[in-house]
Amino acid sequence: MCSTQYDVLTREFPEEVAAIQRLEETARRFADRELPVQRLYALVQPSSVRILALIMHRASEAGLAQRFFRVQSERRGGIGKDFTTIQDIPAEIYDSRLGHIVEVKPEQIAMFFRFPDGVHA
Repeated sequence: MCSTQYDVLTREFPEEVAAIQRLEETARRFADRELPVQRLYALVQPSSVRILALIMHRASEAGLAQRFFRVQSERRGGIGKDFTTIQDIPAEIYDSRLGHIVEVKPEQIAMFFRFPDGVHA
């Protein structure tokens, strides 16, 4: 059963109750840790990627999750700081793994979610 904090999601997406329950379990299990959107999709198992996007948009608005973007190095791992929006990502960024400034390519941008500790209770 979902907690009252997740009621807003179950009211808006009643056909996704099982996925929202899995989202709440995931938030509890991964509190204050980062999850790439692909991993979140595998854990939550919503009916579609579109539905996950809608649920996570609402979860972010409700303060249940924090969405952010990270530029990934060609040598694996994030480059520099994380970004709140796609628009915040510069066209070029210093890649310390490669030792020089690189042009940011769309395939290097990954979306992540963090579940603030204590929100899921």
